[in-house]
Amino acid sequence: MDACGSLANIYLVTLLFRDGFRCWLPAAQFWISKEHGDLYVQALKTLQDWTGQRWHPSAFLIHGSSIEARAIGQCFHSSRILRCTRHSTQTLKSKLSHIDDLMYLMERAIFAETQAECHRYIQECLEKCPYAELRRYVLTAWNVESSHIWSLHSRLDTPILREITTINACESYHSLVRQCTNRRMDMKECTVQIIQLIGRRYDSACEVHLENESRITRAAFHVYPEPASWTLPYQRLVSPEITMAERMIADGSWRFQWFQAQSDCTCCCKFFRTNRLPCKHIFVKDLNSNKSWLTQTNWDRWAMMTANGAKENL
Repeated sequence: MDACGSLANIYLVTLLFRDGFRCWLPAAQFWISKEHGDLYVQALKTLQDWTGQRWHPSAFLIHGSSIEARAIGQCFHSSRILRCTRHSTQTLKSKLSHIDDLMYLMERAIFAETQAECHRYIQECLEKCPYAELRRYVLTAWNVESSHIWSLHSRLDTPILREITTINACESYHSLVRQCTNRRMDMKECTVQIIQLIGRRYDSACEVHLENESRITRAAFHVYPEPASWTLPYQRLVSPEITMAERMIADGSWRFQWFQAQSDCTCCCKFFRTNRLPCKHIFVKDLNSNKSWLTQTNWDRWAMMTANGAKENL
């Protein structure tokens, strides 16, 4: 969710969601005269009424506004509120850019993969703060208790939250809104242009859906048929890994690589740490063991994870 403030001298707030084919589409939009908490609450409650209280987003990703966070907390009690990592980094740079050591530690805290690691970096930063005012700022804005909002360690349980860490998609959409409107337009004229933009965006999404459904390739799944039942975005992620594993087995290049797959079907490579899905190293180890290493339990776990991830909306 993000606000665009350069239209008709008022604010346009957009809530985007990503569908199963990775298309970002507007779920709802509303106009507000100023960024005030009561206006946000009133607008979000109106959206709830329109959906008959049946709309329960699992998480909201925002740029870091405390006004937006409080309004979401009042209207959606069960939804998680997460902060954009890019905006968090920019905020830190405005305060800590003159102290490289502190900036480095806080950036590591933002992108930490475990809660203990995040807390350790915060503590190191507090110990190295050169003066009391800066220490108070870190304790207030980046304390341990609020790390679940701005640090990545709290998002590793959900594939889509692990993959989407910024509101770049929302800002890109607002850029398109600015291109089709101008300051001389009033709110009614802007609304007409925005409705047309939304229509074009949904038409493009339908084309993507049809194209993907008609051109989907399952060439890699003749060896591993299990991923064929996953949703298309996850099939696209895993298919190249299977192909690369087969190629590494064929040419023997796997013998000269540092083998990273672990005994519990995990890996420390970037692909696995990002997606928590089987990587080429895992497939190579399984192929070398005549497909006796990956068990049905592993496939069931990944199938459940991809199914849950496909249903998550921001």
